[in-house]
Amino acid sequence: ETTKDGRLPLGHEECLGSCGTAPMMRVDGLYHENLDSQTALRIVDELDRLNAFASFQPGTLNLVTVPAGAITTNTNPAGGAAGTAVDIAHWRSTGRPSTVISVGAEAEPPSGPQAKPLRRIRGIVFADFAGFSTLSDAQLVTFQEVAMGGLASAIEPFQAGLLSGRTWGDGLYLVFEEVAAAAECALALQDKIGALDFKAMGLPGLRGIRVAAHAAPVFDGWDPIAGTRLFYGSGVTQTARIEPRTPEGEIYTTEPFAALAILTGDRSFDTQYVGTLPTAKDYGEFPLFALRRRA
Repeated sequence: ETTKDGRLPLGHEECLGSCGTAPMMRVDGLYHENLDSQTALRIVDELDRLNAFASFQPGTLNLVTVPAGAITTNTNPAGGAAGTAVDIAHWRSTGRPSTVISVGAEAEPPSGPQAKPLRRIRGIVFADFAGFSTLSDAQLVTFQEVAMGGLASAIEPFQAGLLSGRTWGDGLYLVFEEVAAAAECALALQDKIGALDFKAMGLPGLRGIRVAAHAAPVFDGWDPIAGTRLFYGSGVTQTARIEPRTPEGEIYTTEPFAALAILTGDRSFDTQYVGTLPTAKDYGEFPLFALRRRA
């Protein structure tokens, strides 16, 4: 016996061990007890709304649902090995139904002091030179030309994805649109500075650079003092507090950054857990990972 539309088969059983709560029925192993006609019809209607079908086997009624994908996206094309667009394409390749709810194109960034700041996940990089405070005024000229000039040349190939770049003294603060570009640039910074002979340059006090990287939501707003675009937020502060605890010659990243970097599918680098470490100025302890090129 089935329902009139033929979608739900019905079965009769001699005893389900629930005489005290009859009338009752069992659906997918779940007992529905003390039923009246209205309650029974409501259960059937709910099954129908779930777009489900049932297959009857002796002694049981098995409910089987048809999975359907539903996702909210800006419908931008896939740009890598992972992401929403890749997930949609994979789901559709199986032949299963899918529903895509478009949220439109990504909003334009603020263009002036009156614009409302937007908040998005970005790749954040902080770096500075160990031993910088030992340099004299005369040495600082060479430092700017060679060391900071070296950093500039390392950053140049990543300009397309660089949203902001700031320096102060030996400090460097970069914000990237994508985490993958931030990871590659951080590695390029270490490669460039690691190849310099500070002693031969007359800068024996320098020991290398410390680099920290994080992926976090940051505000894309306006600096009222400098009159320029500014990226700010607690994620920026966290990155700045990790960098002083990073050994020279290393890149320490947060767990979100490490996860998103690996999800890009880039096999030229890897991350290794180094422990839950305290950060500068008592900002807190966080799980940190070393970002390194694969041998």
